Amino acid sequence: MEKLKLDVYIVDKHSIIPKKAVYLRDKRLIEIRKGLRQIVSERFIANPDDIYALRRGRKIKYVCFVDNATRKSIGIEKARKILVQREDGKTEVKEDKVIENVEVGETVKIHSDEELDGELKNILDYFVDEAFYRSIASRRKLPTLYILMCLIAGVGVYTIFVTILRALGVNV
Repeated sequence: MEKLKLDVYIVDKHSIIPKKAVYLRDKRLIEIRKGLRQIVSERFIANPDDIYALRRGRKIKYVCFVDNATRKSIGIEKARKILVQREDGKTEVKEDKVIENVEVGETVKIHSDEELDGELKNILDYFVDEAFYRSIASRRKLPTLYILMCLIAGVGVYTIFVTILRALGVNV
């Protein structure tokens, strides 16, 4: 599984939280660790087109913006050039803006006003994790040697308990 280190900016209504993360290319997920020793991590669905390379001199840093409510990456719309053929046979270059022109004083909203999707959060944080399923499987099947050791230990405790009762004069 290929991993790519990147900086993630979590957009939560009117606040932006910078985090370090890992992008899992096979699963198309961004994984953010909550702390150094924490096993559980936050995951976000990422479109590869929404990951941008930020160049500073010779260094390249990868950056992605994600929406906390929808748990998905946010794409930055750009203007693109299109070749248009006119009726007289000449071609000209026009810019096709994907995002509409914004007048002075207006803002473009990049976050969603939706409530936090708890079901998608649980699916991404727990049900995608392989360790979650390994822990469930290890609980279900116990090794035979472990079961025998527990049974023998139980018999030993029972024998000690009966011996103490007989020493006290209780007929068992």
